[in-house]
Amino acid sequence: MLRSYGRNNGKRPISLPYLCAKPCTQVVHTTDTRAETFLGDNMPTKLLRITLLLCCISIISGCSVVAPSQGYRQAGSTAAPWQISGELYDFTNVKIFINGAKVIDERLSLLSGDGEFQSRYDGKNIVANCSTSAGLLTTATRCMVFVENEKAATLSF
Repeated sequence: MLRSYGRNNGKRPISLPYLCAKPCTQVVHTTDTRAETFLGDNMPTKLLRITLLLCCISIISGCSVVAPSQGYRQAGSTAAPWQISGELYDFTNVKIFINGAKVIDERLSLLSGDGEFQSRYDGKNIVANCSTSAGLLTTATRCMVFVENEKAATLSF
């Protein structure tokens, strides 16, 4: 004899043999089948996947690392030193600034994480050699900035 427990409101009744036939971890204690239909039988697994996906998207979409500003003055110059700084967006987009002006805005290689970029500022050649090293849990990107083939700064992201 099957006995129905709880209110079924026109939905399938939960019967005693149904509750006994399934392991306790799979028993659904709700009569609302909308969430069950959307998520299916593996509701905790799918919720975990959705949560992880949303976390990854939020981390990647707004991630930027700023390298502190470093001063550079050419040998023999009495002018004020240039302030060289940088930012790394989305793990691949490198922006290098001199005195607040964007000089380099390029992307690192997706495969190697490296790149060499050239530009000009105040009539001088600017070169940035960037490389990415991967550790166990973290990655570090370093860009060596050269002004007229003279090392001016090392930016670490």
